Amino acid sequence: MVVTGSVALLADTGHNFGDAATAVPLWVAFSFARRQPTKRFSYGYGRTADLAGL
Repeated sequence: MVVTGSVALLADTGHNFGDAATAVPLWVAFSFARRQPTKRFSYGYGRTADLAGL
């Protein structure tokens, strides 16, 4: 707002940062989902992406 004087542009910037912040837990979850199944997690880690999406 200081540079452009536009509150809408400031709100859009905040929204874009929020969108970018949601990419971090999803990236971690998809990294886990690529792991191979183990004895403890016999179906793998694919559901971590669903959990991160919440």
